[in-house]
Amino acid sequence: MKHPLIALTIIFIVLVAFTGELHAKKRRRSKATAISKTTIEMIASGDLAGALKTLGGKRKNAKANHLHRQISRIIAFDTYGYKDKLTAHVDYLNLGIAYHNLYLFLKWKGEDNPKYAESALEYYKKARKRGTSLHKAECNILQAAILASSGDTKGSDKKFKKVKEAIATGDFEATEYLATYYAATSDVEQAVRTLGELFELDPKRTMKWVKTGDDFHTIENDPRFKSLVAAYKNRSSGIDISLRAPEVPKPCLKVIDSTGLFKRQKSLPRKRRMRKR
Repeated sequence: MKHPLIALTIIFIVLVAFTGELHAKKRRRSKATAISKTTIEMIASGDLAGALKTLGGKRKNAKANHLHRQISRIIAFDTYGYKDKLTAHVDYLNLGIAYHNLYLFLKWKGEDNPKYAESALEYYKKARKRGTSLHKAECNILQAAILASSGDTKGSDKKFKKVKEAIATGDFEATEYLATYYAATSDVEQAVRTLGELFELDPKRTMKWVKTGDDFHTIENDPRFKSLVAAYKNRSSGIDISLRAPEVPKPCLKVIDSTGLFKRQKSLPRKRRMRKR
């Protein structure tokens, strides 16, 4: 009777330890994305300078860093404008993305500021006018994504029809924008497909985006999305789950003789050369 009791006790201890580790991981995740209520309210009201101060100089988590970058970009542009006419389309695109990210952040915090969505659309439009064919396609994708997120399904569909997906092949940013659009429209299959392409292109960068961004809240509970992210988490942590066949030794021939007949011979005597007279 002692052995079953010991086994049950060990199982109970293991379960308690495992549950404790799960709770600890959840606490670490919440700390990694925790933003104060004051900061959220300031962003929602449009007080970006005040929000920037609440985020502080020494930001303690990845989410705070993410928001700090978006807000700093907007304030810097409002202060100095674009850097150069030749690269103005890039500045406009980044500014549109900053407003886009703030809109998504507030949306999933239960707040709404449609002005951020409007600003994102405005700067995507400006970037599209000045960009190359690839930039124009990227702006169309992002406009379609923000329209879908803000509830304008018809406008989103109309804008996305202008996009030729082939133009995004192999380009990280363009594929990233496609994943954002598919997530905004809750198209899980396409979102997971494009996200898988991003993981293949740059797994570290993609994982950081998935953890800190707000683009995938619409599909984050879908098993397909969870499975994809978990697979790349395992890969990045160095866990090898592949099956391998054991190595087979190379074939070789060996002469085994117990009679002593086959002995290693000494080197043969060298023939003396005759000198020419």
